[in-house]
Amino acid sequence: MSDNQIFESEEVKPIKKGRKAMTEERKQAVKLQLAKGREKALENRRKKALLKKLEKEEQHNELEEKLKEKIKNKKTSNDLQDEINELKQLLLKATTSKEPPAPKIEQPAPKIEQPAPKPIKSPAPKVEQPAPKIEQPAPKIEQPAPIPRKLVFGGTYKPALW
Repeated sequence: MSDNQIFESEEVKPIKKGRKAMTEERKQAVKLQLAKGREKALENRRKKALLKKLEKEEQHNELEEKLKEKIKNKKTSNDLQDEINELKQLLLKATTSKEPPAPKIEQPAPKIEQPAPKPIKSPAPKVEQPAPKIEQPAPKIEQPAPIPRKLVFGGTYKPALW
């Protein structure tokens, strides 16, 4: 063998080892863990969705309050606002202070004498007897004539309408 000769060697790849087969007990345990995980994930998603919804409602309410305040301030000037506040206070005082109401003066109603009503004699109620039922024979319904049938292609019967 000479120095110029090159030996080619095959590359050796490591052999991969497969997984061990799962036992039935391990399979059941993994299935239970998976089911618990799914339930927990669903619960967490629902909580986050509810939290987002509540935050949106709070933001919406804050914006609504700001808008109402702006509109209220635009419509009423300071002079009118002061007058409104004074009237509110007067109304509050009037409703909170309980003064006895002024006594009512009762005037006697004039008495009108009317003759006593006479008792009305009502005639004895008539008892109606039901009319006797007359049985009538049911009208006879004529049966339509049977439709003649003819033998048509393929041996099937169809009504002859032509």
